Amino acid sequence: MPTNQLNDEQDKVRQAIAATMTDRQWGEYCDNPARFDDLNAAQREDVLDWIDAVFTARKTPNRNRTSYGYKHDYAGYRNRTAQTNELGDHYLLNGAFKGAMLCAGFEPVDRTAQNWTFCVTYRPIKEG
Repeated sequence: MPTNQLNDEQDKVRQAIAATMTDRQWGEYCDNPARFDDLNAAQREDVLDWIDAVFTARKTPNRNRTSYGYKHDYAGYRNRTAQTNELGDHYLLNGAFKGAMLCAGFEPVDRTAQNWTFCVTYRPIKEG
């Protein structure tokens, strides 16, 4: 399926789901790590590769950034490098990013928090 059709279909699904929920329910849906499973295989592989490239484990929590900020860093990197092909839209729900971090082996400091912190060192990929 071409990228623009994939994005259109994903948007239609999101809109249909959102229409059936209260704002609180929608927020809980978007922040659920199970949203990682909603990504296609290429998107899952790409975000996991990015996580592997920019994070290393450490003993203490990194409270400078949260899952919410990191998901924007990923999207910004992908948009700047214009790597679209099978990846479609680079936007990730917070929950999808949280699920990707779990899949990559990084446990959150507090699973009850909306925006997760991790015991990681973050080194963005240098471009150019």
